[in-house]
Amino acid sequence: MQPLPNQTQLRRDRSICTRIMVVTSVLLVGFSVITYQLFQFQVRQHDHLSNLAAERFQDVRLLPAQRGSIRDRSGEYLVFDEKSWELHTDHDHLVQPSLVRTHLAKVLDVKPEELASRMSTEELLATYQQHIATSLAQPLDMEASQVLTALQDPRPVTVVKTDIPAKAAEDLESYLKSRHIIGVYIRPGTERRRASQDRLTLTLGATKKDTGGIWGVEQLCENILRGTPGKRFIEKDRRGIELPLFRGETIPAKNGSDVFLTIDMNLQDSVEAIVDQAYTLHGPKSVVAILTDPATGSILAMACRPHLNIEENSGNWRNIPVSDAYEPGSVMKIVAMAGALDAGKINPHTPIDCETGTYSSSELGTADIHDDEWNLGTQPAWGVLAHSSNIGTYKIARSLGWDAYEKTLRNFGFGTPTGLGICKEPGGRWQPFEKWTAVDFSRMSYGYGMTATALQQVMAYGAIANGGVLMKPRLIDRILHDDGTRLEICRPVPIRQACTARTADQVRFMLEKGVTDGTGSRAKIEGLRVAGKTGTRRVYDPKTKAYRDDQYLVSFAGFAPADKPRVACVVAVDNPKAATAKAVRGGLIAAPLFAELVSTALNHLDVRVERSEKVVAQQPNQEKGGSQ
Repeated sequence: MQPLPNQTQLRRDRSICTRIMVVTSVLLVGFSVITYQLFQFQVRQHDHLSNLAAERFQDVRLLPAQRGSIRDRSGEYLVFDEKSWELHTDHDHLVQPSLVRTHLAKVLDVKPEELASRMSTEELLATYQQHIATSLAQPLDMEASQVLTALQDPRPVTVVKTDIPAKAAEDLESYLKSRHIIGVYIRPGTERRRASQDRLTLTLGATKKDTGGIWGVEQLCENILRGTPGKRFIEKDRRGIELPLFRGETIPAKNGSDVFLTIDMNLQDSVEAIVDQAYTLHGPKSVVAILTDPATGSILAMACRPHLNIEENSGNWRNIPVSDAYEPGSVMKIVAMAGALDAGKINPHTPIDCETGTYSSSELGTADIHDDEWNLGTQPAWGVLAHSSNIGTYKIARSLGWDAYEKTLRNFGFGTPTGLGICKEPGGRWQPFEKWTAVDFSRMSYGYGMTATALQQVMAYGAIANGGVLMKPRLIDRILHDDGTRLEICRPVPIRQACTARTADQVRFMLEKGVTDGTGSRAKIEGLRVAGKTGTRRVYDPKTKAYRDDQYLVSFAGFAPADKPRVACVVAVDNPKAATAKAVRGGLIAAPLFAELVSTALNHLDVRVERSEKVVAQQPNQEKGGSQ
């Protein structure tokens, strides 16, 4: 049996026990701290730390969606995405010191450890980025400073060069490897293409790489054309290289839908050629032509000169038929006629005294009407329109009254944008009603002192051709969704009854007489009944604040066949050149142009022309003389 420790032995072991207790306490505290930290990491900071790890070793790669195509009525491609290749940066790779050091060491033919000892991280990254910029400047045909700017962009991915052909992309990829370039890669992409660089450019519009459509149909249908990008979740190693075996979920991209226009490109080409020829022949400031289907409001063709050449980035950037409002002149006389017929103030045969070419009255004061070119005397109402009498038109508008006249203007769509949506569109304007004078009213009755676009005018004439129903202009015919599996028809939209069907029929008769017996005789098309109205408006000079006698805007508006209208058309030529001022008239310049445009459109639409039959304008079913 061991003896019990004595006092000496206890004193000798006490220091050992103290040390044991201290060490035990230290270990206990240490393990407690470690346990607390593990608790913090594993429980409280789990989500945060997991996200940090995911940011470093996981990534989401966007899979670009193909933008929908824009096609014409028959399905011909006008604008489409074409597969190409693009060069882009990966910001994570360009700022990762270990990865950059490894590749720069190969470029400089030194060991990575040597670079680590003699270069700071900032110097390392700057030197490598300069190497990339210098190496890529020549093959990319860019300045080194441009490439360097892209490399220093803080965004995760920056596109350096687009639209790289397949063979050039293959060569460039080999070149990147030979120059030990990491952080800049080739990937498949798309480039927006046009079937023509100088046809319908102002209507189709344009896109930007990051923002999509910026004007024209591209902007109007942005949500339809854009599509939805897909996603691919990937895992990366310490060097930032993708680990294909650990690739995560892939959400495929959804391509944009295809948009079909109401325009037929074959007809558009013909219209462009005719407008171009007129622009060359007459040397005007501009030529505008727009053709529609009166029954649906569909735009069949629309052209102007000067126009825009996308490839050369030159020409006119305004879509003149839609964006420019101007004083239309005598083509507006249908408003006074339709309003007065609707109100029962006249019928087509009501006699109107057109005087001897000059008219003055107490309400007009010194501002008499003297624009009629010949002594028309007393004319039936249809003769007022057919011979384009300003005096007769004013008298008819005066019988209607100011309030009713402005209401008729608005009923036909003037004063409000049509809402086509492809560019900024004015509604047209005139003096506020409360500021009108008798002189303002007289000028407005025959198309002065107010403005309208060519699109508004053709829709108003379309309403006369369509039984008085004003249609919304229609440019989008149908949309093909879901990769071609679902078709959506964009149906015609009637706006309002601009005038009664009976009034529309009467105005149609009066417009026909304007072609058969009046100022529009050069708009005749053999074998067809044509209805239309000439316009010859003097150009206003803001310097002298007066209308010039040597400059004119000439126009013609109408439709055909008059009995079963298929095409409505407005053509306007601003300040054409001619041998004499008398030769610059709507009936001499614009009417033949109208006939050529409409004849071309009807042939394209396969409207049969009976060339052996002499066509005479038929009267509406009513008695002659007197007011209704």
